[in-house]
Amino acid sequence: MSKLDEKKRSNSNSSQSEQCFSKKSKTETDQQTNQMIKYIPMKNGSTNVNRTFKTPFNSPDNQNLANTINKSTKTVQQEIDGIDQEIENLLDQGYKLEELDVIIDKLHIYNDIKDLAQSLLEKIAHIKGCTIKKMHELYVLDPNID
Repeated sequence: MSKLDEKKRSNSNSSQSEQCFSKKSKTETDQQTNQMIKYIPMKNGSTNVNRTFKTPFNSPDNQNLANTINKSTKTVQQEIDGIDQEIENLLDQGYKLEELDVIIDKLHIYNDIKDLAQSLLEKIAHIKGCTIKKMHELYVLDPNID
């Protein structure tokens, strides 16, 4: 065999091997790609991609959670006891629950009327083209009265 024949034969063998390489199945190339990606280091220097995710938030222990619940329960119970004590003091002063309900209802009505008057005053000020403060001065109203 001549050198030319050997060269042609080696070229044909190399082209066949290239064809074989290019005819790899898609799954094989995907697997190779995944393996290559698996070992590419992360930007932050981490090389272990398969590590479990760690949350950035601290999870409280059960003991700490129980202590927190106990503290909040105690503070709420203290508030309830304080309100009960205030109710007892009012009852001792001669107030009756029915009277207090009537007073509370009247306060709600008063606040509704006051809000309505304030909104009317705002509309009048808008129509006249002046500020609400000027309207209070014009009608001798104190805006800080509650």
